[in-house]
Amino acid sequence: MSLVVDIHSHLYPDWFIDFFRGRSKVPRVVADGEAERLLLFTTQSGEESGPLLTQSYTTVAAKLDFMRMHGIDSSVVSLGNPWLEVFEPEESLDLARDANARMATLAEETSGRIIGMGVLPRADPADIALVVEQIAQTPGLRGMISSTTIGGLSLDDTRLDPVWEALAATRSPLMIHPMMAEVPEELSGYGIAMSAGIGFPLKTTIALARLLLGGVLERHAGLRLVAAHGGGTLPFLIGRLEGTLTSQARTSSSPRESAGHLLLDAALYDAGAVRLTADLVGADRLMFGTDHPFPNADVARIREAIASGLSGTEASATMGGAAAAWYQLPVATR
Repeated sequence: MSLVVDIHSHLYPDWFIDFFRGRSKVPRVVADGEAERLLLFTTQSGEESGPLLTQSYTTVAAKLDFMRMHGIDSSVVSLGNPWLEVFEPEESLDLARDANARMATLAEETSGRIIGMGVLPRADPADIALVVEQIAQTPGLRGMISSTTIGGLSLDDTRLDPVWEALAATRSPLMIHPMMAEVPEELSGYGIAMSAGIGFPLKTTIALARLLLGGVLERHAGLRLVAAHGGGTLPFLIGRLEGTLTSQARTSSSPRESAGHLLLDAALYDAGAVRLTADLVGADRLMFGTDHPFPNADVARIREAIASGLSGTEASATMGGAAAAWYQLPVATR
């Protein structure tokens, strides 16, 4: 059987949850009966929501059980939303170093089944660049994760150039994943269908559009940027983005050409969406992801969409081969 690698998987270990205990505003942890709830989202009217912290969210054992259940050979696991963009710079920098040291132990703890991602702080870009280099040099870590802003700056902000330079020099994958603490009223209700189903991919789309129009991928060759949620609606709207391009864009490349250098996850649930996304970046830049432990981790549906939307060779690359190459994983076949 072909290799299966999950590159979109989260963990909320107790030491990470401790970062949010005692906070008075979202994101924060509150008691919920005998358990705890991590409040991640708040609407403009003040309604707060978030997951109950079951073992699926918090323990390595539960992650391994999930992997065995679904035939996943290896998972590149990151901390979950909200990462560290909500903290002040000095505090965030210390928390990032602590978190990265702890995430680096997962590979040894699980005999290589789980590989940890690093996390970036909300700090000065020069300090963030140093953290990028530290992550790249840390055994047990593969790549890192950030929100759709880095250090509080949008991805097209030229002040982030030191960060991009460090990422390109180290060839470290950076996963871009939205963090939407404040949910607009029009995205509230209906469980997570509006906030996670619609809001998250839209945030991803906006971040990537700014990245492309700002010429980041053109100026920093060799970046390995991994966008969650299949790049949001970018594969569907890439033609429209090209059709509305003006002289204000800071790039000489077309958005479609630049987008072809992105890496995307395939947590799309639909064969047509998988096909469209592969046509934009190639199946060797499209990687299987589950979004475990969140309730939308419908592995059967994600796998069926990949199998139906791609050829056999393409599906094999997307299910694991591409991830093994881009993340330089110490795995080959089942």
